[in-house]
Amino acid sequence: DALERATGESVATLDARLMEALNQERAVVSEKLGGLPDVFAPDNRDASVGGSGIDQSDALSSSLRRGRELLDAGRTQDAEAEYRRSLALFDRYVGPGNAYHALASIYRDSPDNNRLMAILERYLQVADHGHEESRELAELYLRNGRTEDAVRYLERSLEVDPYDRDTRARLSDVYQSLGRHADAVRERRAVLSLDPVDRAEALYQFANALYLNDDIPDAKRAVLQALEIAPGHRDAQRLLLACVDGMPGNVDM
Repeated sequence: DALERATGESVATLDARLMEALNQERAVVSEKLGGLPDVFAPDNRDASVGGSGIDQSDALSSSLRRGRELLDAGRTQDAEAEYRRSLALFDRYVGPGNAYHALASIYRDSPDNNRLMAILERYLQVADHGHEESRELAELYLRNGRTEDAVRYLERSLEVDPYDRDTRARLSDVYQSLGRHADAVRERRAVLSLDPVDRAEALYQFANALYLNDDIPDAKRAVLQALEIAPGHRDAQRLLLACVDGMPGNVDM
């Protein structure tokens, strides 16, 4: 009930959205790949999908396997080139051992984040899931000053996993940086409904979001609840004083 009130959607709707995302993922794999073997399973290392000669699926399997062998051997540049070839063969494969994840692992070791952002963007264009990838891309966008793009991918991450407290808290922080205080309140309320480990901190953050949204009475109530749990919470103490003073705007912590 609390999550329904926090998000404005029923739990059944949130569950249905999650299941829809998972079903779409399965549908894409089954429809587009049509029997492509798991290239990393021992029994399938030399398996053929069928047909005469080397068809597209066989070529993709061989390319992915070769890419992993090169990567395991420490030949990073050659592995990158091979995985790029895999994408050229069939860029909609997002199953186990896909080229996107392999290339992302290579690019994470590079000081230049542009290639990592590009491969994650490309992956999310074809994948119907991508909760973790969306969250990672959002953080990269934030580091590069692309805040609106970060919001879009944090929101996408929650479409796949609406019960992720950390992503909701992060999205609330970003909303606040953009002055979208009502949206920040919504996400902090959702975090509270998801039974956070540190409830006092979650209540404080909720109260602060309310305060920044100029909802002083509700902010005061929330921060008092935080202080009931953790009387020594210094930031909550300062926020309570600000609420008592009734001064709208940011709390200088």
